[in-house]
Amino acid sequence: MSFLGWTFLFGALAVAGPIAAHLLSKPRFRKVPFTMLRFLRSGQRESHARRHLRDLLVLLLRCAAMVLIALLFARPVLHVTPEPKESRSVHYLALDDSMSMAYRDGNRTLFERLTDAALERVRRAPDDSVFNLCALASGRSVFDLSKGQAIAEIKRLKPVPRSASLEGFFTALRQAGQTVSQSDTLSGAVLSDFSPSVLAQLEQVPQPALVDDVQHESVFAVEPIDNAAIVAVRLADVVDSQILLDVVVANYGGREQQRTLAAQVLHLESAVLELKLAAQQRGTFRVQVSPGPRLSRAAQAHWPIELSLSPHDGLAEDDSYRVAAYLPPTEPIDLLLVHRDDQTFLFETAIEALSKASHLDEVEIRKVTQDRLTTTDLAWANVTVLSSLPDSPACSPADIERYLRAGGKLICFAQQAQSSEAARRLWQAGLLAALPDKWIDEVAYLEAQPYTRDWFDLDDRAVQSLVGYRLDKIAVKGAWQCRTDPDAQCVWRFANGAGFIYGKSLDRGQSVFVNTSIDDSLGLLAKSRAWVAFCRYLLSKSDQMRLFCFSTAERPALRTAGAASTFGERIAVQDCDGQRTAARFEGATLRFPAPAGIGWMKTLDEPELYAPINLPDGETDLSVPTAEAVAAAVQRTFVIDKDRRQAVAQASVKIERKPIWQFFAWATIALLLVESALANRLKR
Repeated sequence: MSFLGWTFLFGALAVAGPIAAHLLSKPRFRKVPFTMLRFLRSGQRESHARRHLRDLLVLLLRCAAMVLIALLFARPVLHVTPEPKESRSVHYLALDDSMSMAYRDGNRTLFERLTDAALERVRRAPDDSVFNLCALASGRSVFDLSKGQAIAEIKRLKPVPRSASLEGFFTALRQAGQTVSQSDTLSGAVLSDFSPSVLAQLEQVPQPALVDDVQHESVFAVEPIDNAAIVAVRLADVVDSQILLDVVVANYGGREQQRTLAAQVLHLESAVLELKLAAQQRGTFRVQVSPGPRLSRAAQAHWPIELSLSPHDGLAEDDSYRVAAYLPPTEPIDLLLVHRDDQTFLFETAIEALSKASHLDEVEIRKVTQDRLTTTDLAWANVTVLSSLPDSPACSPADIERYLRAGGKLICFAQQAQSSEAARRLWQAGLLAALPDKWIDEVAYLEAQPYTRDWFDLDDRAVQSLVGYRLDKIAVKGAWQCRTDPDAQCVWRFANGAGFIYGKSLDRGQSVFVNTSIDDSLGLLAKSRAWVAFCRYLLSKSDQMRLFCFSTAERPALRTAGAASTFGERIAVQDCDGQRTAARFEGATLRFPAPAGIGWMKTLDEPELYAPINLPDGETDLSVPTAEAVAAAVQRTFVIDKDRRQAVAQASVKIERKPIWQFFAWATIALLLVESALANRLKR
């Protein structure tokens, strides 16, 4: 027994009060004239004895009541050890339902054989057994099942296009080793083809599980393996409107295989290549794909390409592989420089240097002062650079919004002396990525790396070139503390945490705010060797073709130029199973939901984008391990020690605490009633 509020036990010291009162009190007798003194002495002795006994009893009752009241406030609880339950057999079964188990060995798949083995284990177990099933690929785990429930659950399982993961199974089994009653028998069993990925996970288990019994069952192909798979695709080059792909094909079988490799853009004629693969070998084969008349650098191009092996073998799911090729558009840059005091000399010099070095596409520059900026100028330009935020823009916020939504790019530099009213109107209209709020007059240094690369459709070579100039060594005299638009992102930061470059997407357009001057008035950047690379970073777009491919274990994200929309906007997409769902824009990146299987995820609205979903790398590697390797891996991950497991289970038994204050409450009430009755009796 223990007390939740043991400090109230000090209240029991209050019993000293009644005891002191009893010891200090003296009986007082009233003198009564009476002549029969002999009878008086005899009655007096008898009355005094009874009174003394009743006084002592009342004292004890009062002391006991005070002690009980103190115990009541201390809230006593009784510690009760639960009675041991009846002995049971508790089984934890790990069932490998990954895609490699779908391999057809003769007339049956490996998973069908695994299902039969699991059902046989359940049927052989005692009737009162408890079963816990963990599907390693689908992640489905069900616990505390009877034999009938376990049989029904096993029959519902089927292979899924994911890799097996043992983490959930071992977590559940380790917890069971501590919570299952010490009288129960805890057993674990792993049923799998023990592919290389499964064996690797067994070798990396950080803490073995304590069990009373462990078993494993290897489900291997009886006949020689007949399986080849496309495991990777790399972009080689784009030559004369032809896409060159390097396709990696693996032969997991024990004999040479001859296959036909076909590659095609959906709905177009396919390219065919005959290939030979030696046993247990992989090779790289170049395939030439023609995207047809859609291969144009004047507009965004996004081609879904599907590669396939024929004829199909024991596992058809890995005979197909999907990639999406993206080639950003190329177009000349019509650059509009909007200045106030002819501050753009250094910027113009950098653009000329980039053009001569062929780092930028064809560039045509037009200059105009802020007070003479017109809608005609905006209609001509696809990139507009403001040397400073405008004092009183000649173009209204509505004109600038139309320019951005049409695909224009607006780059605003900062000055120490800024006019806030016109800039505030643009910011309130959602056209500026950031608004200068408070000037910080202190030297700051840029971070060496960009804060994020996910917003701009940047040329990666431009980023690498700029990073190589060690921007963290370039001083900036001062910077603005800015208010960021809710839909904007900070793309680059100062070392002190302030923002340096902010970006915001508006439909197909981009608004960029640079927290420094376009000349050298706020620092050394414009006169440093990094200035030319910095201007290339702001203006250039990637012209390199990208190849997108994802596995079922990833959440697809497509980062493409011209696809940028309002940050957070959702568009309808179709999942691999044909179901309708939604994707979300994050700047120029479109993030899809987690895929439902292998195949194509595609947008149902403009722009038309495809996310190819394939099996995880190495999932269909059907290399058969030796029985010794499997046994050694299983022994490393389980510890069969019944005494130790029972000691752990006994140490983890939770002792119940039952409150018993109500008994003390009723005892206190009863004592108070008895005490009051005796006290009234003494007064008579």
